[in-house]
Amino acid sequence: TFVGSHADKIQADTRESVRKELHQKCIEKEFQDILKRTQFVNNITAGMGAGEDPAIQEIRSECQEFVSKLEVNTPLAWILFRKILKHIAGKRPVISYSEAATVAVVCNIPLEALPSVLNFYHELG
Repeated sequence: TFVGSHADKIQADTRESVRKELHQKCIEKEFQDILKRTQFVNNITAGMGAGEDPAIQEIRSECQEFVSKLEVNTPLAWILFRKILKHIAGKRPVISYSEAATVAVVCNIPLEALPSVLNFYHELG
């Protein structure tokens, strides 16, 4: 969702042309594939309870739904593995696969699971 604030400053009859202009400017941008819609909000009303712009509640709800999908149950051994690697990274930014395997063994991670663990943390960044 592309969120435009200050909806109170945009006339209702011009919102569609503003929406089209914003989408046009986003064509061929890296993020164009994830842009599903444009939502205008009156941010002056944020936190005003019943007087709050309903679009703000809708955006909050969408954000919470999106974040809930990001939650991943991570085995405790994997978390320990990452903490140890971060400690090692403070001294050396690169370690060998065999060193990672040694850390995995210490963390009770089966060696056949090591590629999955490494890929998981690689994808997280």
